[in-house]
Amino acid sequence: MNENFLQHFLNYGFFIGDLNENRIWCMTSSIKNSSSIKNNSFPFFYLNNFFSNKKNPFYKGSFFQEFSIDEFQKIIDKESELKPKIIWKDIDKKFYLEQYSSLKKEISLRILKKGVPYSFQRGKSKLNNANKIYLLKNILKKRKQSSSFIYGFWNKEEGFMGTTPELLFIQKNNSIKTIALAGTIANDKNADKNNFLNDQKMNNEHSYVIHGMKETLSKYGNFSIGQTHLLELPKLIHLKTDISIDLFQTSEFNYEAFLKELHPTAALGTLPKYSKSKWLSSFETSKNNRGYFAAPFGVILNANNSIFISTIRGIQWKRENLNVSAGGGVIQESVFENEWNEITTKISSIRDNLGLNCEL
Repeated sequence: MNENFLQHFLNYGFFIGDLNENRIWCMTSSIKNSSSIKNNSFPFFYLNNFFSNKKNPFYKGSFFQEFSIDEFQKIIDKESELKPKIIWKDIDKKFYLEQYSSLKKEISLRILKKGVPYSFQRGKSKLNNANKIYLLKNILKKRKQSSSFIYGFWNKEEGFMGTTPELLFIQKNNSIKTIALAGTIANDKNADKNNFLNDQKMNNEHSYVIHGMKETLSKYGNFSIGQTHLLELPKLIHLKTDISIDLFQTSEFNYEAFLKELHPTAALGTLPKYSKSKWLSSFETSKNNRGYFAAPFGVILNANNSIFISTIRGIQWKRENLNVSAGGGVIQESVFENEWNEITTKISSIRDNLGLNCEL
């Protein structure tokens, strides 16, 4: 990555890094987006919004590079950084309560079994390249504390960056790896890990996600479910189950069709995924909308290798408007104050990971 590339990258760039594999894929320079890309145009990035209704979600740049994350970090560490000065508002509790109350009503009427209301903390600041370097340095510095994915995208108007544990899928040849991630507690001195692992409410929430994924994805291949275990992050602990699918097909993998079936999982959307409920979209307005929160974001390296993640646990911005968003699964047994505490804990952990700590 030479100086010219880095300057292009900081102005208009894409990246996804797999912390387990110590690899990162970056793209920049003369980026064009379109509604489809021919298979001979590998590699390229895919970015849609949460509801997957973006007209041109495929992005192709003239410069694409794979690095080890160690190499990438050495390059970034040489650059000057500046912590952004952000004027933060309070986390929007009213917006969350409206979603929560509406969802609980639909659960009581047996329209839905589970949903994921969310909230956000808004801020004001115009990010420059030195600010992006600051955020990058922070997520890279803390990467060894997390078995997750780092990700980012930006142009002159908007962008996002973060560290997500939410893998949508990794495809290698005719094998798919994905996860169920649901159930959360704070990772602090009071955390009772054994009790959490065996908690009935947490396991119900988690099993709904597995059930929803199996229901929609079993038609693609042999579906194997691993043992549920703890994913321990610096500030949070999750229930996680590894899932693998050996694809039936021998022809080329249709990642678009697969992604459409998978996203949003019950860890991000609702269960059942398809129902008469309008709850998931009913709170989207010009003032309050997800933007790129929990959106599908992927890199397609070739016909036999692609990685897709969900853009949670990060910051997003559009011009001088920023926000940090977090959601959490709600089922019949959920209690509002517990769920709200989870939201505030998640937002605090996101800001800590980005080096944007301060009291909420």
